[in-house]
Amino acid sequence: MIKNCKICSSKTINIYVNFPFFRHIDFKTINYHLSLRKCINCQIVYNNKKLNKISSLFKSKLYVLSNQTKHKMTNKYNNNLKTRTHFQANIIKNLIMKKSNLSILDVGCFDGQLLLDLNKINNKNFYYGYDINKRLKRIFPNKKNFTYLSNIHKNKNKRFDLIILSHSIMYINKIRDELLLYKKMLNENGILYIQMPNIEKNPFYALMGDQHNFFTSSSLMNFLKFCGYKSKVLKNETFKREIIMIAKKFNYEKKLKFKNNKAYESCLIKIKKTINNLKKINKKKLVVMGTTINGAFVEEILSDKVDHFVDENIIKRNFRGKKVLNPQKLNDNHQILLPYSKSNKGILNKFKSNYKGEFFLI
Repeated sequence: MIKNCKICSSKTINIYVNFPFFRHIDFKTINYHLSLRKCINCQIVYNNKKLNKISSLFKSKLYVLSNQTKHKMTNKYNNNLKTRTHFQANIIKNLIMKKSNLSILDVGCFDGQLLLDLNKINNKNFYYGYDINKRLKRIFPNKKNFTYLSNIHKNKNKRFDLIILSHSIMYINKIRDELLLYKKMLNENGILYIQMPNIEKNPFYALMGDQHNFFTSSSLMNFLKFCGYKSKVLKNETFKREIIMIAKKFNYEKKLKFKNNKAYESCLIKIKKTINNLKKINKKKLVVMGTTINGAFVEEILSDKVDHFVDENIIKRNFRGKKVLNPQKLNDNHQILLPYSKSNKGILNKFKSNYKGEFFLI
């Protein structure tokens, strides 16, 4: 039976994925196979099954306690650990933040940390955070120019100069309806800012089983075009493994043409090769660097061969039932797996220079 695309109503094909899938709240394994749909026209890949249990998780107390904005990182200009939102705010600053009296909406705002960082840059704007979890209102900033929204549809008559979708567009089920709504809510020269993992740079993010949508750069552009936006990619050294795209309202007069893309299928091929390489490893008491999807995937495949994790930015002392230690505690006998692709020599050299142990890129 042929199912029509939920975006453009064209024909779709089935992509059956026989790999483990994870949830982003804590990177626990939630499935060992998944059947996805791919549109032969707009190229979007999506999960057509109901995700009621997953969706309810975003409304739970567990999600409130998940420290979504606590992750810290560095860039080539600054070795001091800073939150992701700090670096994001500096990108957005160059787009629009020089003006005042702007209305800015963050979709999937969690605790409002990105809005707080934007407020540090310009506190004469009005900041709105939208999240489906009503409990988050308790930890959302209590400032005069801050407003928390738990139902965007009740506020559809509001107008914004900037709407931010940071790592949230993949989790929206009725994504076409939502983007058409945001188009109406944007002021005439308003900007839509989208940021999400780039599965072409980090294929493990193709295995997030709690996502409704799996975008590549090309399919996201196709989707935005269909919804009446003109988009462009922003390149940024700090977020080299992510897609950053901005879009504005645009009326297309000619028939839409979409770019073909097989990036998702290419990711699956890369993942299969990684699984084959991991299964060749006979060593035990291995250490895995990182506590995100990459580390979770390696631990899922190697299981008992992994003794513990190390992370430069420890948020929780336990990950997938195993200890998380600071890499400063590594010694010369440790063998550490770096799940950042074999071509990433920069990361390999960084860890070799800073920590003890024997490091392996996988």
